Amino acid sequence: MDARKGNIYEILNGNKQFLIPVYQRYYSWDIEQCTRLWNDIVEMQKKGKVGHFVGSIVNIAEQAMPTGVQKYMIIDGQQRMTTLSLLLLALRDYAIKNPNDTTINARRIDNMLLKNEYESGDERYKLLLT
Repeated sequence: MDARKGNIYEILNGNKQFLIPVYQRYYSWDIEQCTRLWNDIVEMQKKGKVGHFVGSIVNIAEQAMPTGVQKYMIIDGQQRMTTLSLLLLALRDYAIKNPNDTTINARRIDNMLLKNEYESGDERYKLLLT
């Protein structure tokens, strides 16, 4: 097993897809857990911190394919990964509705962190839930 420090951009960037196995529990974060994460992010921004540890995301790469999307099974961290993806969706939607706010690039979020831009069908999505 190889553990390394990374960030959500490094995890999601590239032609890859994360799959939640059927044996994992369904998404169950409620307002309380989401609020705690959001408050941590706001506090990090206020203090000028570069990052925030949200916990581990354990994944296993499926057999590498010569072309197409590299798939990873999420063994641990699916609640965090799903919530961070939902946050990215909200940021993307905010940027689309507020085009004068140029601090957030909606196309970059969509095409690099939420979708595999040149794929189709289910392989288009970075995160595929059960």
